[in-house]
Amino acid sequence: MRARSAPPTTGRHLGVVAATVALLAACSAPADVPERDPDVTGTVALGADGGPVLVDASDRSYEGIRLLQDDPAVLRGDEAVDAADLTDGDRVEVWLAGGCAESWPPQCDVVAVRAP
Repeated sequence: MRARSAPPTTGRHLGVVAATVALLAACSAPADVPERDPDVTGTVALGADGGPVLVDASDRSYEGIRLLQDDPAVLRGDEAVDAADLTDGDRVEVWLAGGCAESWPPQCDVVAVRAP
């Protein structure tokens, strides 16, 4: 008795599954950005030490946070970029982990910064 081979449509089904997985991956949030709305938005300004800080914050309690503290993911759109690519005047979305220390400037654990 001869073994039967898989029907010819099996290869096509696998191709459809692979294409669907790739499409879903492309539509999801970047891996370094939490899957939730940003905690605060604002504008990048250069601080006294030359590093980027948040100004014009959507929530004033985050005004002046250092954006590169704790080595966050930095993106322009959905592409990861070098932290040096954040420039004065960029509008940004910022994701935080936990709360911030009530100091001036506030000290927050910045997880991700994205310039849309």
